[in-house]
Amino acid sequence: MRTFSLIKSITQPIAAVLSVVVNFILITLVVTSSPRKMGSYKYLLIYCSGLSIAYAAFHFVAAPYMFNDDSTVVILVDLKSNMLENHPDVLKFTVVSGVAFFGTSIYAIAINFIYRYFAVQREGRLRYFSGWRLIFWILLSIIGGAILGLMFYTIGSRQEISDGLKVSLETLYDLNINRILYCTFPYWLPTVENQGLTVKDIMANLAITISMAFPILIIAFCGTKTYGKVKNLTEHGKNEYSKRLQLQLYKALVAQVIIPTIFLFLPTVFIGASPLFKLNIPWASLPLSILFSMFAVVDSIPIIFLVDEYRNALFAFFGGFCCANEVVPASVNETSNDQQ
Repeated sequence: MRTFSLIKSITQPIAAVLSVVVNFILITLVVTSSPRKMGSYKYLLIYCSGLSIAYAAFHFVAAPYMFNDDSTVVILVDLKSNMLENHPDVLKFTVVSGVAFFGTSIYAIAINFIYRYFAVQREGRLRYFSGWRLIFWILLSIIGGAILGLMFYTIGSRQEISDGLKVSLETLYDLNINRILYCTFPYWLPTVENQGLTVKDIMANLAITISMAFPILIIAFCGTKTYGKVKNLTEHGKNEYSKRLQLQLYKALVAQVIIPTIFLFLPTVFIGASPLFKLNIPWASLPLSILFSMFAVVDSIPIIFLVDEYRNALFAFFGGFCCANEVVPASVNETSNDQQ
């Protein structure tokens, strides 16, 4: 499987660089081109972009692999080719931090959905996001991600499964079991006669699943409610511009959820649960090791291209290749072109 390792070694640095570039562009657009009506929501967007950059940095340093067989799911790091190979404790902290930032990002997206729901309700509830209250919401997402990271850390490595993983890891990833750092999610452990179901570890995995399901439920609830409100904004006195902005921000949020759900969450749940049913599909986990590195890139792109103000500003910066139907005066376009 040297080909896969080569592909992974190429795509992960590229993904890290793209993540920094894309999120830096988004932060710049939010600071310079946000409509006044966005209010404190722009700070949430900046916060989410910062989380994506941090996640990409930790993921790049750790460069984790994902592996599963008919009894165990493993997240591992190859010490041999890692810049922190002589500092395994720091490297493990990096892996756990990447998981924590991933979880914090999901909670932050859920908070964005709560904000959008309050915004379209028009009942003055956005005051809960003003001033110091915004810090409270940010702290909630950080706590949610930290809890996920701590649960992941407590699983730790299991010496009793190392022998069983040795052949598989050497065959599939060309890895030396003595030169890796790994965290395991075991479902079955060897017994005298056969394999025994590890209820303790299943409960730990269930706790992690619930911690991730909670923000997803918030997203589903607030997303459904927001969609119904956005459709009826003009009927309740909102002008067309406000309705358009709310709809664009809502679509961007939905895209931020749909993209990682299809390419990351659902495959991860499938692969993570397959050992419980004694399914051995190690090849299915190979793409996930790469797709997780792309999360921080694709998660920010919908906001840039679905919000008119950001898309127009970006196109104007790169030569004014705006769509003809955007609300940008011709004189402005001409001036921008002359400056370029």
